[in-house]
Amino acid sequence: MNRPRGGDDKEKVIARTSHLAKARPAALARRRRPRAARGFTFAELMIVVSVVAIAAALITPKLGANDETRLRAAARLLLADIEYAQIESITHAGAPRVVVFNTSTATYYIATAAASGTPITNPVGKIPYSVTFGSRSAATLTGVTISSVSLGGGSQIAFGSYGQMTQSTSASTITLAAGARSITLSVDAGTGEVSVGSLN
Repeated sequence: MNRPRGGDDKEKVIARTSHLAKARPAALARRRRPRAARGFTFAELMIVVSVVAIAAALITPKLGANDETRLRAAARLLLADIEYAQIESITHAGAPRVVVFNTSTATYYIATAAASGTPITNPVGKIPYSVTFGSRSAATLTGVTISSVSLGGGSQIAFGSYGQMTQSTSASTITLAAGARSITLSVDAGTGEVSVGSLN
């Protein structure tokens, strides 16, 4: 004896509903599973901090254009650039960086130790990583000069793959001046740490 067709349809609906009920929790679990977030390395974070510090140093002088303000801003900019060169030396151990100074033109630039005459590319703007106080990116720092450097007998700060200075066993100093005021930055030979002195 044949079953009524309606019974078959009912069984199919029940079977399909039961299948969906079992599949749904698994699908929801797959959807809710959080994706593993990619973190940042310490070197990447330090590069971002350096870039932000450089930008802040360039903006600050617009708030008050006097010798003291410009000098402090120039010191912060130079500090950030030296720290950037140090970080780059750690992350590019095969091509450590140097910071080369030219006191006669109030200019410094970051280069590789192997090609110290050619600035590397600045990640901001994709231009040569060279700074001249009173010009281009440092146009607001007019009147600031590099009055003297004491870098172990040379004109550059060189970093090793661990961030230490390689050209001197004693601290290196760079003195900036604006008008009658001056400020000196010191770079520790062992750690490469940069400190800024008080205004004179």
